[in-house]
Amino acid sequence: MAAANVTDEVGVANLALQRCGAAQITVLDDTTRNGKAANLIFADTRDLVCKLFPWACLITRTALSTSAATNSEFGFAHTLAAGDLTVLDVNGTKLFRVEGGEIFTNDETGYYRHTAVDATLANWDVHLLQSIALKIAAELAVKLSADIQLAALLYQEWVMSLSTAIRLRAIESSEDNKEILALLQEFSPAILLKNNYPLET
Repeated sequence: MAAANVTDEVGVANLALQRCGAAQITVLDDTTRNGKAANLIFADTRDLVCKLFPWACLITRTALSTSAATNSEFGFAHTLAAGDLTVLDVNGTKLFRVEGGEIFTNDETGYYRHTAVDATLANWDVHLLQSIALKIAAELAVKLSADIQLAALLYQEWVMSLSTAIRLRAIESSEDNKEILALLQEFSPAILLKNNYPLET
C-alpha cells in the first residue's frame, strides 16, 4: 500500500501494519489483535507526530478570544481553541505564553497562528502521513512481535522521514527559517537515534 493511496485512518494503520509484516484490518476499532494494538496507540501517536513539527498543512489562524482577566505579567488571557496543538505566534510575534489551555499575551485582539489536527487526510502532506505511519509501525513492531531490531529499523526510518520533512520545509519557507533550522539540529537523525532508540550492533 502506497502512502498516496491512503484516504482514511484505517489506511494509515494498515500502512503501519504492512511495514511490520502484520495482517491488515478493516476498521480501526475491530476486535482482532492487530486492530486493538493499532487503535490503542493511533490517536496519541498521530498527535505526537503532528505536535513535533509545525507541518505547513496543519497550520491555521484563529481569532483571539479573551477570557478572564489575567494576574500574570501579560495583559490578557485568551482561551485556546479545541484541538490546538502548538501555538506558533500571536499577531506575528513570539511575545506570549501558553498555560492551562490559555494564551497569555499583551494583545487584546488579533489572531494566533497554531497547528491543529486535521481529520481530513486529503489535506495531509505525504511526509506527514508517512511519518505518522512509520512511528506507529515502530511501536507496533514491539507490541505485535516483540521484534526490537525491526522496531529500531522502523524508528530509524521514521527519524529520517522527519528530518527530510524539516529540510524541505526550510527550503519552502523563509518566514520560519530560523526556527526550522533549529528544529533540524534538534531532530538530527544521529542525535535521536543515539538518545532515544539506539540500533544494536
